[in-house]
Amino acid sequence: MEKSEDKELFKQTVIPVILGNGIRAHRLSLRFFFRYGVRSVICGKRKGLLDILDPVCDFLKLYSDDSRLMCEQLSDISEDGEFIMPLISVTDRLCSFVNENEELLESRFIICRKGDIDRHLFSSLGFDFISEG
Repeated sequence: MEKSEDKELFKQTVIPVILGNGIRAHRLSLRFFFRYGVRSVICGKRKGLLDILDPVCDFLKLYSDDSRLMCEQLSDISEDGEFIMPLISVTDRLCSFVNENEELLESRFIICRKGDIDRHLFSSLGFDFISEG
């Protein structure tokens, strides 16, 4: 499959879900948008200025620190199964949350670890990796 075909298929089937709503989350959201043309869902406790101003993401308020309730909220956004949803944590606390709830979350999301998110995500989806070139 051609890289442009991969990119178009990726654009039609993937919605990244980013845990944490600080500057790192918004930079990652922008990266997904400019590199692949996809909007992200950014999840956080409080909607901040970046969440309001960022035109390439949607915001989901996480209402609790309780892991079970957070898993339920995250499951609500992946209910229909129409999209492939990589789950990416941008803080250590939320990485711990994902690690502790991995079994439940991986039934609905592709869990992306820190490091080379793009390469991990593309390989887990069966796509060729699209480099920046």
